[in-house]
Amino acid sequence: MKLLPRRAISSACLSILSFLAWTLVQPGLREVQAAVLPPDGILGWWPADGDPVALVGAPATLGGGADFTAGKVGQAFQFSASGQYAATMLDVQPATVPTTTWEAWVNPSRINVSGRQQILSIDTGSYGRSVLIETGTDSFGVFTGNGVWKPTAVSVNEWQHIAVVFGQTNIWFYKNGVPFSYGQPPVARGSSATLNIGRSPAYGEYFTGAIDEVTIYNRALSAEEIQAIFAAGSAGKSHATSAVADLAVMQTVVPEPVSMGLGQRFTNTVVVTNLGPEAAPAVTLEVSVPTNTTFVSATITTGSCYHFGGKVYGLPGNLPGSSSFTVTVILTPTQIGTGTHRATVSSLGVDPDLTNNDSAFVSQVYGFFTATDGDWTATGALLEDTPEAALMVRVGDIDNLGFGWPSGFDPFSGNSTPGHSYPWTAKTNDPPGTDRIMVVTSYIGSPPRGRDGYTSSTSRPANEVQSIPLNYDLGSKTVTSAALQIFLDDFQASVWGADYQVTLNAQRAPFLESVINALVQTGPVGKMITVALPPEFLPLVQSGELVLRFDDLTTGAGDGYAIDFVKLLVNVKEFNQSGTIEGLVVDEKSQLPLSGVWISTQGMSSATTGADGRYTLTNVVAGLVSVTAALPDYATQVKLTDLIAGQTNRVDFTLVVQPILRIESLPSAKVLISWPGALTGFSLQDSLDLVMPGWKLEGSTPSLVNGRHVVTNSVEPSPRFYRLVK
Repeated sequence: MKLLPRRAISSACLSILSFLAWTLVQPGLREVQAAVLPPDGILGWWPADGDPVALVGAPATLGGGADFTAGKVGQAFQFSASGQYAATMLDVQPATVPTTTWEAWVNPSRINVSGRQQILSIDTGSYGRSVLIETGTDSFGVFTGNGVWKPTAVSVNEWQHIAVVFGQTNIWFYKNGVPFSYGQPPVARGSSATLNIGRSPAYGEYFTGAIDEVTIYNRALSAEEIQAIFAAGSAGKSHATSAVADLAVMQTVVPEPVSMGLGQRFTNTVVVTNLGPEAAPAVTLEVSVPTNTTFVSATITTGSCYHFGGKVYGLPGNLPGSSSFTVTVILTPTQIGTGTHRATVSSLGVDPDLTNNDSAFVSQVYGFFTATDGDWTATGALLEDTPEAALMVRVGDIDNLGFGWPSGFDPFSGNSTPGHSYPWTAKTNDPPGTDRIMVVTSYIGSPPRGRDGYTSSTSRPANEVQSIPLNYDLGSKTVTSAALQIFLDDFQASVWGADYQVTLNAQRAPFLESVINALVQTGPVGKMITVALPPEFLPLVQSGELVLRFDDLTTGAGDGYAIDFVKLLVNVKEFNQSGTIEGLVVDEKSQLPLSGVWISTQGMSSATTGADGRYTLTNVVAGLVSVTAALPDYATQVKLTDLIAGQTNRVDFTLVVQPILRIESLPSAKVLISWPGALTGFSLQDSLDLVMPGWKLEGSTPSLVNGRHVVTNSVEPSPRFYRLVK
């Protein structure tokens, strides 16, 4: 029979002493005073040598004036009056640690009293795990889950070693190495409390006397292991061993870079590896929790872990050579600022290289931070290689014009903001053109169709239109694609008769004008639009400066508006806030489906209709989406739809045929004249002169070729002009 579990024991002398201890305690189980190697599976070990620090695991805290006194092994906890105890954060309820061993040296100074004296307890009712001195007796007691088992008598005013094993099929109690069997399994009562020394966490029941060398394990110790600890006597369990094991720790952070926003969960994965050559005994990993974060959870791949006093403790037990374990810590930032995340690993063995036992990094918590937009509270940002683009340039803080976002609101989700109050005063650090009310330049006080609230509640020069400049350094990047994301507020061109001109670097941008002039933002609400820049505008982006301006120079409309922020995305990748748009396109007159219709969304997504006239656009960027349907011979149609991330919108089109002639040159001085076959009731006329036209019926009978009316004519002896007449 072995004294200890299998392990690498480097000291031959220590092995001999341990063997001697085993032989001398039989059959009388006497103390031998030789230190013993600590068994595997320690979750917490409190030697009580003058402070509540743990040799393995988190420290305890003293309550009620508890102190220290001479112990069995060095010093011990002293509980001399009611109300004194030591509390740990170790969770050893059955659901967390199904099988466990508790052992300690105890020296009670009173027995046969009118109240229980709890030695070690997590009980909050229903006789949850505890070892104690039972009421009015001289007996030790063990809570079994449905009562109190009194295995043996207490020796008053003397040191005795006790151990209790809560197993799956039995409870064992040991006094000075002598076992007592309960004979049946315990009832697994849950508890919300952690381990207390010298009291019940729920009922008090304070212990009077001294307690030393409290040690908790995540397994059932064998009789030989418990008897060896008793036999070691005042020599105790060895606080250090000669096992040589090089431990190394590494932290991996998500998200990266280590910058995050308030409320954005943050995962720190800590991996500890034993580089050998021997097993590392009683490994302890400590991972700090910065004060500007809140602990959410911690898990470990083997062993146990818990959070206490600003640290997470990972306790895998003995770690064999060439093996590892992982502790995953999830935190939520709660305060703006920096925090240091440090992970330190140690064991009771000899570590030949301490340089890899510690890992640290500093995190930055912003008001809100995302990988796609950086710090939302900053008035501008430039990020390279984001999930959305090779370069992101932002002007303006993302704060809903300074009003802030409603709880849980995501401005990139496609939802409109609730209405807000007005007017408001722009902050001095807001970039030009952002977070302020602007009223179109042509407004002079007497608008033809009235004026909106923004116009009525503000005045010049504060509400004059301002351009929004974006400046950036592309480095070696060549612009192959670009998009603008703009959070707009209260554009209502059609309501107030405005005709917006949108310019980029003073160049008209029709692709933006069509969207802006179609907006009807009913009241002071915000909405995101995303628009791709056509290829002819990419040289402007390549210049490293883009100046955006929204204005109406002609109508005198009383339309005021505001812009929260503008984002330029260079070399676009993919947007994670997207939805789907689908629909049907038919001919207005026949109501038959039209195939081959080109459907696009501001240059961001496109598709063509099938033979059934249906289309589907996937991965459409959420927000206010302008959907265009175009087909030769038909008038192009544009519709707006509010697309919420994850949703599917239906947008149908009814296209109208345009009476447009197409004239193509043919060989032998001939021309081909054609018009849409869907047009009926039209006649082809010609004239030799446009100054003094003499329009007459052309006279040829058109042929129907590929869905078009076709006429072929000669240009000799002189060319002619043609028109369609209904």
